[in-house]
Amino acid sequence: MLAAALSARLAGASLLGADVPMPDAASPARPAVVARTQPLVYAFEVIAAQAAAGDRRRAADTLAGLTRLEIATSGTSSTMPSGWALPYPVTTPADASRLAHEVLADTVDATAEVAGTTPSAASVEDVARWSGRVQALAVDWDVPLTAFPGAAP
Repeated sequence: MLAAALSARLAGASLLGADVPMPDAASPARPAVVARTQPLVYAFEVIAAQAAAGDRRRAADTLAGLTRLEIATSGTSSTMPSGWALPYPVTTPADASRLAHEVLADTVDATAEVAGTTPSAASVEDVARWSGRVQALAVDWDVPLTAFPGAAP
């Protein structure tokens, strides 16, 4: 719950222009953060390639932000797999737009799951900063800021 609440505040700060760096020291939640971030980067590589002309800049900007986040969470020496399975073929601009919204919404909804059932203070900070940055990027794809992302209603 704390990670979810803090992440919404950090997303707002990011949208207002504040830098929201990831903690230097990885928390116990960092592997889950990386596991969620790398497929998101891959999805946006596909989205950017298939986006309509009017959405290409937005997709490229989101991809750049996610790539920076991926580097911040896993370091520059990570070895990423060559690809992940997408939930459906993305061959049209409409598919790309739909995928963008869905993968970002699903990632925001995973905030509590990524934090784990008994997160440490370091995990709460790690996950909140990661989720805040993802949420700030997701707003451009019609994923609204959520007060408690991933928390059960």
